[in-house]
Amino acid sequence: MEQQLGPAALLRMNIADQVRVLILVDKATASDQALLASLVVVADAPIRAHYEEIAAAQGLEAPQDEDELRDVLDADIQQVFSEWSRP
Repeated sequence: MEQQLGPAALLRMNIADQVRVLILVDKATASDQALLASLVVVADAPIRAHYEEIAAAQGLEAPQDEDELRDVLDADIQQVFSEWSRP
């Protein structure tokens, strides 16, 4: 994303645009794959508040409970790193 939009591009966008970008990032993500947006969402509380919208755009449901959501995000991050670190 940084290569396409430049360094800290999300920080310069308003929250609605950030959410739209994250939805677009995962548009081609298979339904059995973790959302790449998880990498951003886990570390950004304002964006995390919109995770349900991001997940719903991919046909997924997000847990309502903050602890459950954190578990889902942690698992997704593990899956993303596992998938993208393969040679």
